[in-house]
Amino acid sequence: MDQTHAVTIDLPEALLIALGRAARTAGCSPSDYLRAALRGALDRTPARLRAEDE
Repeated sequence: MDQTHAVTIDLPEALLIALGRAARTAGCSPSDYLRAALRGALDRTPARLRAEDE
């Protein structure tokens, strides 16, 4: 079983609202939805992270 760790991130209010709506539509908690979205984004290959100034 995977071990979990609590983390804190700063998100704009609009993003938090969108996360809540998406989770509600998917029928899950915002935490579960965010974990699934992160897992999906990180599983894509090849992954390329753009610098903020690009």
